[in-house]
Amino acid sequence: MNQENIGKFIAECRKEKNITQQELAEKLGVTDRAISNWENGRRLPDLSLISLVANELDVSVAELLNGRKLNKEELEELKTTIDKLLEYNTVEEIKKIKKINGAFTLSFIFIVLAVIINEINFSSDIFNFEVAASYLLGSGVGIGLLAIINNYMKINKQKDNLNKSNNNLVLRLKKRANTKNK
Repeated sequence: MNQENIGKFIAECRKEKNITQQELAEKLGVTDRAISNWENGRRLPDLSLISLVANELDVSVAELLNGRKLNKEELEELKTTIDKLLEYNTVEEIKKIKKINGAFTLSFIFIVLAVIINEINFSSDIFNFEVAASYLLGSGVGIGLLAIINNYMKINKQKDNLNKSNNNLVLRLKKRANTKNK
């Protein structure tokens, strides 16, 4: 993937469709500065937006990522590659969920241990169990809160991307309906 080629291709396709950077940005729910960064090869669209960008420019995701129009054989080969990438992304998301679940489990174990230590009232001249219980409780709550905040932020980002996708789909469907009615 060549970032500059992809940027030039986005610019060409946008111009072929006779739309401005601002218009494309509004359709995708991003800023015109983001479009400019893509077209100048400084950045690539976020993975969650790739299919939306391709859809708006009337090209395949494979063509967008390759930075040019492709023949049928090339499209099939790239489609297979992209399917593998999306599968990999799904596996990575599952790993992240397992990591968050592990954090919740660890948090729960720490809190339970703290409660147990507090209830049993161990006494020792060498080790202060009350302090240990406090550390376990604090660590458990802290880990749990971090996991919750992390999960909340990811869910909100996914919701935002899904809302953008849905809004863009509704707009495209309305345009098609208006075009057919004329």
